[in-house]
Amino acid sequence: MTDSFKGFSPGKPNTVAVHTQFFSEVLPLVDDLAEMKVLLFCYRALLQKSGTYRYLVRDDFLEDESLRQGLAVIEEDIEAALQRGLQRALEHRVLLAAEVEGQIFYFMNTVKGQAAVRQIAAGQFIPDTGNRVEILPERPTIFRLYEENIGQITPMLVDDLKDAEDEFPYEWLEDAMKIAVEQNKRSWKYVRAVLERWQKEGRNHETLERSGSTNGGFAGHRWSDYAE
Repeated sequence: MTDSFKGFSPGKPNTVAVHTQFFSEVLPLVDDLAEMKVLLFCYRALLQKSGTYRYLVRDDFLEDESLRQGLAVIEEDIEAALQRGLQRALEHRVLLAAEVEGQIFYFMNTVKGQAAVRQIAAGQFIPDTGNRVEILPERPTIFRLYEENIGQITPMLVDDLKDAEDEFPYEWLEDAMKIAVEQNKRSWKYVRAVLERWQKEGRNHETLERSGSTNGGFAGHRWSDYAE
């Protein structure tokens, strides 16, 4: 039995921007699955890079577990699949490459990518070989956070959670739910009250004393401050 996709998580999606030209001009050119997977990886990975010119090196591709798994589906020799995907992307000029001291740097064929390749050829730009990409893990949506920390989502909670996702920073949502778990107050009412207090007073005013608290909450505040 083959693995199947369980569906996209509800709530605000984690997205990666793709050029509209990818669908109108690049997609008709792509005739190799390895090339497609390499190109999609480039879109995601380049978002994690910084600097005037964003680029990838071969190890950036090989060290990403999701890409490795994707290439392994195509053939056992992952490096061969990667090489073929990169070569096809270069032939179609979706990617550009420049070599510096034996290291090949890959750029998306954008205005900046073209400028970087020209400057490398002219000796005006030398990429930093230590500027490695780190693919950040996807952050769970508020729905997953709630289910993993608080409990089952009821239909009445859906709109409240969506509103909170728009209203509060992700880190606040995550931390407030962790606090609810630590204080054994697993309810949305408690989480929402913590968020609203932070919004009103600022988080700097909260002294989180997760141990030694006799009221099951924060220092200087009663449980009723959050529950009522």
